[in-house]
Amino acid sequence: MVVDAYDREERAMGWFYYLAEQCDFPFRARCIAERSISPLLVDEEVKVIGEAPARECEKELFVKIQWKERQLAVPLSQLVAIDADSATEQVVEDGSTGFSEAMSIKTIPARKTGTTRKEN
Repeated sequence: MVVDAYDREERAMGWFYYLAEQCDFPFRARCIAERSISPLLVDEEVKVIGEAPARECEKELFVKIQWKERQLAVPLSQLVAIDADSATEQVVEDGSTGFSEAMSIKTIPARKTGTTRKEN
């Protein structure tokens, strides 16, 4: 997925809304990588119940999960969808890699128009 946006914030919000519009919540997911910011262990299965608040998704996509007796946000890149429809599986796959790639694109101001363009 390519997000048409001028800066990092617009790219992040594009991915945030793509996740919201395309995912069929809730769905089951399995942890594929441990992260120091998350309590999940590899192969642990969880119920993904929705998207995390937008303010949590400015640098990385997070989803809200039911974990033990509480709800918390974990990085989408830590999960793979299971027992989900094909559109949701695709969004999880896209979001796990595409978000970080989109956020690494640098923009520089165009000379005369004041718009931005992609830097190679």
